[in-house]
Amino acid sequence: MSDYQPPDPYALTRREQARVLPKRFYQHVTTKAQAGGHVILLDGKPAKRTDGAVLVLPDADLAALVAEEWAAQGVHIDLVTMPLTTLAMRALAALPAQRQQWHDEILAYAASDLLCYRAEHPAALQALQARHWDGPLAWARDALDAPFVVTLGISAVNQPAATLERVQQRLCPYKDAPTPLHIAGLNAMTALLGSALLALMCAEGALSPDDAWSAAHVDEDYQSAQWGLDAEAQQRRSARARDFAAAATVARRREA
Repeated sequence: MSDYQPPDPYALTRREQARVLPKRFYQHVTTKAQAGGHVILLDGKPAKRTDGAVLVLPDADLAALVAEEWAAQGVHIDLVTMPLTTLAMRALAALPAQRQQWHDEILAYAASDLLCYRAEHPAALQALQARHWDGPLAWARDALDAPFVVTLGISAVNQPAATLERVQQRLCPYKDAPTPLHIAGLNAMTALLGSALLALMCAEGALSPDDAWSAAHVDEDYQSAQWGLDAEAQQRRSARARDFAAAATVARRREA
């Protein structure tokens, strides 16, 4: 596999947990259409991003989902429990060059995709990997004209340049969309799944979020079935699953 080091999906969570949580300062949460999108109103005043700008969502449905996160807060406002809000703030505050960086990170995952590295043993794990991973690889081959090379073990395998070029072409509608939300969501999905193919297939609507999540955790689930999963590990996985669901919601709302 390549030397690319993926971004730490827990970095933001750790930073938020280290902060003193602000108290909830509003009672009522509503949404309002305005020029350029939809805003979240907290007691009639627009919610702000962490950079001080007004948080403007591109459509009413997404705004409603973000508003639900604000309304669900208790005594304190905890952005860790607001994955859609956090992702939207991060994406909308990003500099234009960030789109290209997110795109490049996804492509780097594709170059060493999880699905291409199969267990050498045991047979039961090999069968599980084949059951969950062969379909997405077939989708890449047929829908993207992007056949991937599969190997046993973890020794790096170079993917065909033409295959990576096809993946790059498929990423263009996300990178070039009117808002950066979609490429940001796809990037977050990719990091949380460890697979650009699973993320892209899910974003395209060819694979459900639940099936993508299960496919990404075949190895972990196999080990858990053998040895069990402690409470701390389960808590981390639940937090990642929550963040993944938010990212999938955003990425799957790609404009035509």
